Amino acid sequence: MKTLYIFILIIISVSCNDFQIDSSYEESLTVEAYIENGKQARVYLTKSLPIEGVIDSIALIKNIESHAKVIISNGDITEVLSLKRDDEHYPMLYYKSNNLKGEVGRNYTLQIDLSGKSYFSETTVPSKSLINSIIFNPVEGDLTDSLRELNIIVDNAIPSMVKYFKLLIKRDSIYPKYIFPEPPIFTNENTDNTEINIFVKYNYDGDDYRYILGEVVYIKLQRITKEEYVFWKSIKGDKTRLLNMKTFSEEIPSNIDGAFGYWGGQNTSSYRVVVK
Repeated sequence: MKTLYIFILIIISVSCNDFQIDSSYEESLTVEAYIENGKQARVYLTKSLPIEGVIDSIALIKNIESHAKVIISNGDITEVLSLKRDDEHYPMLYYKSNNLKGEVGRNYTLQIDLSGKSYFSETTVPSKSLINSIIFNPVEGDLTDSLRELNIIVDNAIPSMVKYFKLLIKRDSIYPKYIFPEPPIFTNENTDNTEINIFVKYNYDGDDYRYILGEVVYIKLQRITKEEYVFWKSIKGDKTRLLNMKTFSEEIPSNIDGAFGYWGGQNTSSYRVVVK
């Protein structure tokens, strides 16, 4: 996975059977859209509905929006995105640019035309940040000396430049896809240090898994925009709010005119490490 799409918040919180929708509520568009340095843009669209009770998989598939016209531009080139399919991701249908790729410092506009409405946004691809050190420390009280805790030291050479980050971790021995660890996001806003020390916990399915001596861990450090950071900061506190809060999409900051979600520029540093 690349991110946790907003509807994954529903999937991990409920079982599958049936659901009820408040007929007085007007559905809105939910967007997860990003363009990464050196890579094509991806845009995921669903309908955002106030759901009560439990949800079945057919309803989730029907919620995928696949009839939009999605356009991005960097000011010089404008491209209509193509509809693609990826059965390893929800939603499995998404829009992808063919030629336009992200470049550091460039602005990219997004336009989504759907059912007579148009939605607009703009973003910029940030520069890359690096992890200076990846440190696995022994777990206190572990008599077998086989468990480790993880700290990463992130470069912050120019503290006055405000930066926003997102973390993703993959451990094939537990779950073969990238997920958010704790913390999922962070910023350098409150430090003048030239390095940022982050203690990283791997939480999967509600359990805290310590790192195991000898296993391979994959880490992605992503520079993201302030708008995406604010979006994730707003929803990560309570993963179940979308289920029982009809005003959820009105309370979460969005940088897409008239829709819920985000359009963000990203820049990723990837690491493969063996736990020592």
